[in-house]
Amino acid sequence: MCPGSALVTVEHMSQRAHNDPEYRAFKVALTRTPTPCQLRLAGCTGLATTPDHQPRLMAHTHVRGTGCCALVPACHHCNSSDGRSAANRRDRDGYSWP
Repeated sequence: MCPGSALVTVEHMSQRAHNDPEYRAFKVALTRTPTPCQLRLAGCTGLATTPDHQPRLMAHTHVRGTGCCALVPACHHCNSSDGRSAANRRDRDGYSWP
C-alpha cells in the first residue's frame, strides 16, 4: 500500500453510487431496451449503454435513496467525455460546473 493511501472498506464500497440498486437496475434496463443517448456530445455513438448521474457525482455527495440525483441514459463516450471535461475544469479552475 502506498503511503498516505486510504484503505477502502467493503462497507464504503457498498455505499458507492455505482453499487446503488437503482443504478444497477437502470444499467440492466439499458441492455434490454435500446435507448438513445441523452447527452449527445461530439463523438456520440447514439445508443445509451451507461447511466449518467445528474448532477455529476463530483458535484454533490450521493446519498442512496434520497433522490439527490437523476440517472440519464448516455453512451459510454458521452458519459466519460462529460466527466473528464468536468474534472479538467475542476483541476484547472477550481470548479466543475457546467
